Amino acid sequence: MLKKHAGYYISLVAILFLGLLIAYNSADKQFQFLVAVLTAFLYALWGVIHHIINHELTPTIVVEYTLMAALGTGFVFFLLKGGFGL
Repeated sequence: MLKKHAGYYISLVAILFLGLLIAYNSADKQFQFLVAVLTAFLYALWGVIHHIINHELTPTIVVEYTLMAALGTGFVFFLLKGGFGL
């Protein structure tokens, strides 16, 4: 299965890696958050497109990708605001 979908996974890793790399190389927290939101949007879009191409898209899958993107964005927001303040 991994070989069959290697292109999909390589593109997903590229989206996530580039988002991390761009955000990491900026000192502006607003820009970092914007990059996190854009990366999360691209992640969710990637998931929906992947499942459309493979004819297995359901509303549950859309909700799953949307919630995971929101969770990741919330995590980044929490970290950028100072986390637990330790």
